[in-house]
Amino acid sequence: MLDLGLVDLAAPGLALGYAIGRAGCQVSGDGDYGDPSSLPWAMPYPDGTVPTTQDVHPTPVYESVAMGFVALWLWRRRDAYRPGVLFAFYLLLAGLERFLVEFIRRNDPTALGVTVPALESMVLAVVGAVWLLLASRRGGLAPGAPAVA
Repeated sequence: MLDLGLVDLAAPGLALGYAIGRAGCQVSGDGDYGDPSSLPWAMPYPDGTVPTTQDVHPTPVYESVAMGFVALWLWRRRDAYRPGVLFAFYLLLAGLERFLVEFIRRNDPTALGVTVPALESMVLAVVGAVWLLLASRRGGLAPGAPAVA
């Protein structure tokens, strides 16, 4: 049986770990940056794994900031929901974050005109949304409601 309290416990740490990992991507210039941009914070990666002298979206920075906020929100809400709900929110928010950033990342579209990571992240977001919907219909999201796996 899935321990819903344990997956809830992991949710803020997973979001924070992802934020820190993306900061590492930014520092190393590992090639997962975005499309060309004229925004004031756009930057080149001349020494990156995939070098570019053109200013591009620093998507690792966007992801670090977004998932840092997700981690903070999850941590602050850790006692506000019944078991399993916090992890469902993590799936939804992490999936949406990655799906949205894929529109400005320099990955090539494949299936259905979007990137494979965009498709994978949509699966995460849909699983999280369905989980939240089922939980709300089966007694609500608040503590004290019956757990739903």
